Amino acid sequence: MLAGATALTLTGVSVASPTANATNDELQAQVEKLSARVMELEGRQSDQWMNEQRAEEIRGLVHDVLADADTRASLLQSGMTAGYDRGFRIGSSDGNFMLRLNGQLQTRWNYSYQSGGAGEAGDIDRHRSGFETTRAKLWFSGHIVNPDWQYVIETGINDGEGNWALLDAYIKHNLGNGWSIKAGQFKAPLLREELVDSRYQQAVERSIFNQIFTGGRTQGVALGYEADQLRFVGSFNDGANQANTRWLQGPGPGATDGSTEYSFTARG
Repeated sequence: MLAGATALTLTGVSVASPTANATNDELQAQVEKLSARVMELEGRQSDQWMNEQRAEEIRGLVHDVLADADTRASLLQSGMTAGYDRGFRIGSSDGNFMLRLNGQLQTRWNYSYQSGGAGEAGDIDRHRSGFETTRAKLWFSGHIVNPDWQYVIETGINDGEGNWALLDAYIKHNLGNGWSIKAGQFKAPLLREELVDSRYQQAVERSIFNQIFTGGRTQGVALGYEADQLRFVGSFNDGANQANTRWLQGPGPGATDGSTEYSFTARG
């Protein structure tokens, strides 16, 4: 009995060994299939994540475009106006506020010939030439509260030497019936030639007479009247050529240089 049991046991072991080997091979094959499936799913998930990221970026772009369109539509609905009218301008729908931007650039080439006396020809450079930016201006103008309250701020190069400075800065109020008053920095109402802006000069430059006797820019107040056939301006100011200066001048504290003047110009 014992021998028979032993033989049976040995026989059972020898019979079960091929089945175990086959099971291991099947398991290995299943593991490989599952690994391939996992890799495939991971690839699909990565592609899906990239697609979601692109979709999120597109949604963000569309949102920005719509927000910009809403902003522009709100400006139009509020009546904000913009365009070009004697300069680039922007204003409110009711016309009570307006800003206009203008500029001027004047570049010229100059040539000068100087004749010398006897014996001086070798000491004088008779032929001289070159470029210069005579004027480069940028100014803002318009009105606030209502069209009767006007302002002008003008800055730029106006001396041919490249010095950038404040030129005009004043506020003006129309009193009605042709009367107006302004205060700030402006051209002294002395010579008509100087009062005509350089943009509207018929010659290349103003005359030598104007350069010598002009009042230039000053600081003060001016009262004016304008009709169809008459225009005049009276001003109380700091005097000729007093642009960008302080009110306190002179040799001692509290003293001035006595430059405050009256000026008057009229044209019929």
